[in-house]
Amino acid sequence: MLFVASLLCMFSAPLLRADQFDYIPRSLATNALNYVPEDSIVISYCSQCDQQRVEIWRVKHAFVSDVQYEDLFQLTLFAKKLFRSKKAINYWDYSNPLKFEKVRGEKSLGVEGVDLAYIYVRKPDGSFRVLAKEMNLDPLRCAVEKITLPAAVAKKLKD
Repeated sequence: MLFVASLLCMFSAPLLRADQFDYIPRSLATNALNYVPEDSIVISYCSQCDQQRVEIWRVKHAFVSDVQYEDLFQLTLFAKKLFRSKKAINYWDYSNPLKFEKVRGEKSLGVEGVDLAYIYVRKPDGSFRVLAKEMNLDPLRCAVEKITLPAAVAKKLKD
């Protein structure tokens, strides 16, 4: 019985870290604010999940939220969803270039707590990189570390 319990713990540990940098110390969440200023563009994509869409957001406001759990906090974004990939993507099936569609309607504006391993911030070369990596954190798994947008979508973000 002890052997079975040990195996269960060993194989379920990675699953427990699916939210790798979601609930974090206040200092990390506060530092993350430096990477998502007002009016910045971020990409939301869980590269370890099945059937996920890549979403492009414009940050209206970023703040640190108390998650009411073991003195942990979360980076929270009030953002407008601008574009999303036309189809959902499985974690093993990501490839560039993606095709995007504009997000319309009431669901385009919202507040979301984010995992630093699944938010991508813009680099000077125009590509987007995992925020956790930018902060020198080490996500357990990160199938897609860098996202480059199609030129047509990148141009629309500048207009």
